[in-house]
Amino acid sequence: STDTQHSIVTQHPTATLHSTDTQQSTDTKYSTNTQHSTNTQLSGESQYSTNTTQRCQHFLPRKKRNCRMLPMPGTRHCAEHIIHHNPETHRIVCPLDPKHTVSADRLQRHMLRCNVTRLNDLPYRVADINGPHQATHGATNTSIYETQPEQLKVLIGKINKQFEKLFPSELPTRIFINKDCVSRQQRQISSLVGQVDDLGYLTPGTIYIELGAGRGSLSHGLWLSLTPEERRSCLFLLVERGSQKHKLDRHRDETDRFRRLRVDLRHLDFSRVNDIDWSSYSRIIVVSKHLCGAATDLGLHCIMETLLPRQVDAIVMATCCHHRCEWSLLESEFIGSGISEGEFDILRRMTSWYTCGFHSNPESIPIRSQEIPSANAFVADLTSEMKRELGRRCKLIIDNCRLTTLSRYGYHSYMCYYSSCEDTLENICLVADSK
Repeated sequence: STDTQHSIVTQHPTATLHSTDTQQSTDTKYSTNTQHSTNTQLSGESQYSTNTTQRCQHFLPRKKRNCRMLPMPGTRHCAEHIIHHNPETHRIVCPLDPKHTVSADRLQRHMLRCNVTRLNDLPYRVADINGPHQATHGATNTSIYETQPEQLKVLIGKINKQFEKLFPSELPTRIFINKDCVSRQQRQISSLVGQVDDLGYLTPGTIYIELGAGRGSLSHGLWLSLTPEERRSCLFLLVERGSQKHKLDRHRDETDRFRRLRVDLRHLDFSRVNDIDWSSYSRIIVVSKHLCGAATDLGLHCIMETLLPRQVDAIVMATCCHHRCEWSLLESEFIGSGISEGEFDILRRMTSWYTCGFHSNPESIPIRSQEIPSANAFVADLTSEMKRELGRRCKLIIDNCRLTTLSRYGYHSYMCYYSSCEDTLENICLVADSK
């Protein structure tokens, strides 16, 4: 029999996820493999710590330890870090990627083999296909505290007016609680999986695309929610621009069911991913968890424009980092709102007021202008609660622009709270269905 793992905290229908003995045994196996891998890693670290004299002596401030690479013969540092201790060395910073160095006499050869060159030559990478970089659109860098008080008062009036127009009532709460989840991360993933199941898309023959996948936690949650028979007919496509350690999809037996694309969403063209037989799958579902700022807008444009003629059946995206949004990607949705590009730059900065820690202060004590040199007195006199509410409203206004984009493409879309504030303050989820 199938047990109900999720309960929904709202008046909406309750969703049910699959749970079988086979799944539980698979999950146990996964946990065992992860523990074995962790133990192996710890033993490796112990080995490094007992041979520090044979390792590079360059100190890494971010990791708070020395480098563990082998030193070059006759030196105390590896080839990567010797440039910092011996200025006479013939190593220079790579012009393609400043994160590493290269021998000066091998520069031309390295330029052909550098990882950046290899990633730029991927067939599905088309530079700026989903939107040019903000720097090419004359982005402003306006500080809130340097803005004139009258200008801020006008902008706050526009924000309040727009918010009251767009949100006459509170957003619905659709939280799916898994009884086996013990951490905040697990509860958030469980609720996002529950959103997909509530739409009826935990089905065989589906491609699940996770944008900004990171370690692949959300895809892992979807995989666990399917029966073994359903997993064999599904494909999990994980998109991530960076290289990740401890990827969860590496621990699955069905590794052929997982595929990764290492590319920035700004440059991704799904129509050029030719090694996937898109026609053999009945549905395409797009998910993401905390896709930062402009990446959400780039992802929406990517799946709407480059997946044609195939249509995405459903989209579930948890947003965050609204202060990193770009005017060039949202300009068309702000038409008619009365908010200009310069005002949007201030608006996006205000979004951080909701998550920057004002709530930790038990008293709403205004910050006086004397405590912040050259601070705008109008901003300094705002209480913590006023700033938090303004930040929340700015976030919802930006997310509503994304709903407008989805509606323009024919989707039935809505926003909801998918998690409690205790688990995350970034608890807004965009849900779109093509039905």
